[in-house]
Amino acid sequence: MNRYELGIVVKPTLSEGELNALVEKMKGLVTEQGGEIESVNLWGKRRLAYPVEKHNEGYYVFFRFLLSPAKVEEIGRVARLTEEILRYILVKEEKREEHPSVVQEEKVSEPPSDEVIGDVSAQSE
Repeated sequence: MNRYELGIVVKPTLSEGELNALVEKMKGLVTEQGGEIESVNLWGKRRLAYPVEKHNEGYYVFFRFLLSPAKVEEIGRVARLTEEILRYILVKEEKREEHPSVVQEEKVSEPPSDEVIGDVSAQSE
């Protein structure tokens, strides 16, 4: 199973009960498909960057879940067909590997010693 994140913008005309019902519907859809909800973040009503279907605001909701790749298309299809959802984005989160830092430690050369190597006075005049 892969980890996905679904972000939706919901019409601002919905009541709190209708918004909660929509969130439960999307959570139920993921679990019906055999997935597991990790978290749900309700950001609340926010101003949109540009009008969408004559709405200047919308409720932002983000879901993180685990689901098999064969079943994820159904989540996008339902989000696309649900009238209350103005916009949605569904992305697969990539596995993060621990890499060493891009900036590698530079080897510090040892400071020159005060020791004289060879006879300095023996140089030609």
